[in-house]
This record gives sequence, C-alpha cells and structure tokens, in this order.
Amino acid sequence: RVLDVLLSADGKRRATLALDGGGRVDEPGYKERYLETALPKDGGPVRCVLGERMGAHGVLVGRDRKKETATVRFDDDDAIETVPMDFVAEWCGGDVD
Repeated sequence: RVLDVLLSADGKRRATLALDGGGRVDEPGYKERYLETALPKDGGPVRCVLGERMGAHGVLVGRDRKKETATVRFDDDDAIETVPMDFVAEWCGGDVD
C-alpha cells in the first residue's frame, strides 16, 4: 500500500513512493504522471493533496466521472467545494483532530 508520493528534490516530476512498511520505491521509471489518486466511496475520508486546500481533510460527498471532479465537505469549516479528482485522495491515516 502506498502511503505518500514525494517529488524528487531536484524539482523534476518523478515520484518516490513511501510504503506503509517503511520502505520507499524510487525508480527512474516511476513518473508522477503515471500515478493516479485513489478515492474512497462516497462518505469516505479524503485529504487534499493539491491546490489551495492542500493538507486539509474532509469527506467525499460525490464525484462526477465525466468532469473528473470530486465534491468534498471540508472538516475545518464545513465548506462544500468541487475540486479536480487529482486534488484529493483517500485518507488512510486514522482520525484527524
């Protein structure tokens, strides 16, 4: 299971995969554009990984596959926003304070 995707230190868009067992995969063939964020079922926890809300947690309200957007209710202010699907990913890190 992949926990996180890190960009290379030199700023190139190459991904390093941080695995839940503590290891990392850093192979030249893994480019960020080859990866896709995973979304939970509606009602599941998400974390914003790109955009103005990066780092914010929320709940997936719904998705539009044709428009490739996700509707999220953010925990910090209960705002409901529609963002590109690539901006959010399923949160598997446990409870958020």
